[in-house]
Amino acid sequence: MEYRCQYYTEGCEFVSTSQFTKSHEAHCPYRQFDCPFSVVVTKNFCWRGKLSGMWDHLSCKHTALALPKETYFTFTVDFAVSGLLYRTLHARGEIFFVVCRMINQDLYCCVLYVGPEEKASEYKYRIILTRPSCSHMTLYLPTQPYFVDTEALFRNMDCAIFLHGVRSGHGYGFTGLGSCEVQIGYR
Repeated sequence: MEYRCQYYTEGCEFVSTSQFTKSHEAHCPYRQFDCPFSVVVTKNFCWRGKLSGMWDHLSCKHTALALPKETYFTFTVDFAVSGLLYRTLHARGEIFFVVCRMINQDLYCCVLYVGPEEKASEYKYRIILTRPSCSHMTLYLPTQPYFVDTEALFRNMDCAIFLHGVRSGHGYGFTGLGSCEVQIGYR
């Protein structure tokens, strides 16, 4: 016997046996999604809904942390702050979540794709870190799904890492403010 996905009223056309339908529904792109701030930062689930309504929620509820719809985004990083720094951005018709953290004077950054897990591999990000009186540093990496454990990404160094004092003799000396530019591209 074949079963339709429970999200068929939302537009999903998947039909299969019971065994495969349950597996599909857990990752169905038409399912309900949680706010990335809830998943990554607060663990207090403030919003759940269709992916198509996510940007409206983010730009209304998290206005100060939602960067405008652009091809690239620049925001200020305070190297003296040890907690998480996060921003949402809307690029290429999709939503991304930038997470940065200072760990032992090194800056760790990752970009998470907000949407179905299988689409995360379609994108890459470029992070450009600029400090006053220093040249900039650039890294390119693939995006990750937004429900991954960011602390595990940082621990496993599966993210962009800007090392303190990378240039011998010059030392970037991550203190004060810097500029972080994020660009989203296709892989």
